[in-house]
Amino acid sequence: MGKLWDRLKRNRKGHTLIELTVSFALIGMLMGAAGTILLQGMGRHYQMMARLNMISVSRMILDKVAEELSGAKNNGHESTSVRIISKGSTGSAAVIFTSRKNRRTEITRTAKEGHPHLLLSCGQQWYFDEGIYQGCEIEGLEFDQLIKADGRPTNVIKVSLTLRNKKTGSLYAESRCVPLRQFITEEDIRRIVTE
Repeated sequence: MGKLWDRLKRNRKGHTLIELTVSFALIGMLMGAAGTILLQGMGRHYQMMARLNMISVSRMILDKVAEELSGAKNNGHESTSVRIISKGSTGSAAVIFTSRKNRRTEITRTAKEGHPHLLLSCGQQWYFDEGIYQGCEIEGLEFDQLIKADGRPTNVIKVSLTLRNKKTGSLYAESRCVPLRQFITEEDIRRIVTE
């Protein structure tokens, strides 16, 4: 056993400085490539998360608008008309109607504290909290009455929403068609007015 140990001791060779330098250079290049791939993956992850947040916020806003608008009250009088206007009380497109609770209601976009948000005004103003928007703001909110192929209006209002992510600047647009449940006959539909 002693002879084997002596022989192994004599045959030990070290690494040269050039071999070590090349090894470290290769390891550095591999680490740099791995870091670049990781950063690209993280960038895509953050973009996808921002997009998912915009989809979530859009659906939440459109759900609220659809809930309020679909319940527009109709008691057969002109006073219960639905008006789609290009400039509401905030200067943005709006829809004005009588709510289920018999209150004049306006849905529009407003700049609350400098950030465009949904404004629901029914006797008092109502907003979603800032945290609900998850870094998004409303870029556009439009209302249109759908028309049949023969040119006659329907009782369906198309709500189009465009959001902008404040960090990435990316846009997301979504639309929803909302039938007005109490405006069914042609006489009722005539009380849906676009101005």
